[in-house]
Amino acid sequence: MTRPQLGRVLPEEVTLLQRVEGPAGELGESTVTYVAGPACEALVTPLTAEQAVKAGLTTHVARWRVRLPGGVALTPGDRLRFRGRDWVAVTVALYRSYTRVIAEGVGG
Repeated sequence: MTRPQLGRVLPEEVTLLQRVEGPAGELGESTVTYVAGPACEALVTPLTAEQAVKAGLTTHVARWRVRLPGGVALTPGDRLRFRGRDWVAVTVALYRSYTRVIAEGVGG
């Protein structure tokens, strides 16, 4: 008899958002919107308060650890869409076989 695997994380779809700047307004500022870019399968797990403290982050914001496939290059500040809302990349670590992102919710 095999034991059930509790807490197993299955990949889910994560959409990378691309920044698009609109025309400049009267004061010279431009509006920024984010449009859906390429999507990929990624492992998404919650970041605990203890893990956030170890990473040097505050603990009062919901954060997720996202493990994207290798070759996906992001920088802090880039946006992702998963689980029905938008998230901003706080930290990004690139490895040969995967990209690890810590993402927090976009205010609003």
